[in-house]
Amino acid sequence: MKVSTLLVAAACSLFFVSCSNDPYKNVDPEIAAKAQANIATATPERAEALTQVLKDIKPEYREGMAYLYAYMPKHDIDTLSTALIKENIEYAYKAYEKFPWVKDLPKEIFYNEVLPYVCVDETRDSWRPMFMEMFGPMAAASGDMAAAIDTVNKSIKEAVDVVYNVKRKKPNQSPSESMEIHMASCTGLSILLIDAFRSVGIPARQIYTPRWAHTDDNHAWVEAWADGKWHFLGACEPEPVLDLAWFNDPASRGLLMSTNVVGDYRGPEEVLLKEPLTTRINVTSNYASVADLPVRVVRADGAPAADAEVNFCIYNYSEYFPAVTKRADANGEASLSAGIGDMMVWACE
Repeated sequence: MKVSTLLVAAACSLFFVSCSNDPYKNVDPEIAAKAQANIATATPERAEALTQVLKDIKPEYREGMAYLYAYMPKHDIDTLSTALIKENIEYAYKAYEKFPWVKDLPKEIFYNEVLPYVCVDETRDSWRPMFMEMFGPMAAASGDMAAAIDTVNKSIKEAVDVVYNVKRKKPNQSPSESMEIHMASCTGLSILLIDAFRSVGIPARQIYTPRWAHTDDNHAWVEAWADGKWHFLGACEPEPVLDLAWFNDPASRGLLMSTNVVGDYRGPEEVLLKEPLTTRINVTSNYASVADLPVRVVRADGAPAADAEVNFCIYNYSEYFPAVTKRADANGEASLSAGIGDMMVWACE
């Protein structure tokens, strides 16, 4: 009888361990389902390795890790080093534990603009430990987020020894690539600053105008979150206050400025493009006066051209550049909130 009782107790104990080791326990069900579906696209061996990372990290980190898995590009699902995946999540939560402002962030801001290990399509780097060592002490001594933003931006140029130069190897360089050749484009500089901010728990995102309205060029810069809202600044171009940069005037006359957000973004801004893993949102109204540009597409017989491709174009570099492409709805209608100025619109089925 005693043996039987011991066997039952052992079985219950084993069952409890198995259940408690579920890496998706206490993870939002929607996030868990998307993460599992994305991981399932990998080979069984790779899927097991990715799941093992979830099991190995602290339980309180798992929902954040699952969120990244849910929206991780296929190439990264298949090839990104599991050591780098684990390092990224652990250092992101080190920032959460170290800097008091991180705990006050809305969860969606933390997930979308602190946790990600990449800004655009740059090479995947191990940047968090390096930048935590460089900027962690000065950020902690700053006292609050706004002061930390200013301190890091004033210090980064000397710390990483990178200057603006269009002779760089490629536009979207990773931090190590820019630091190796000591030069970067505005995109490369913005990646450096965004990663530096994220390393100390400051949400940051890249803002991009595909074409200026007044000159043949484009530009990328940085927004950082403080005091419950987004502030802009030039990457590695410190100014006395936030929301001041050399491009204030050009941006005030800009036709379109946008940013890409990880995941299925559901905020108040206009969605320009929703893809399975990212959402491109319109932030033009943060910089310029805007107006709605409604379009209705009809066929020769006057019937609405449902699902027609509608291109909103900016004249630049002697061409009409399709800055935004949308699909007409069932009534043949589409619209864009854009800066005040001239745009060319064409549509096709």
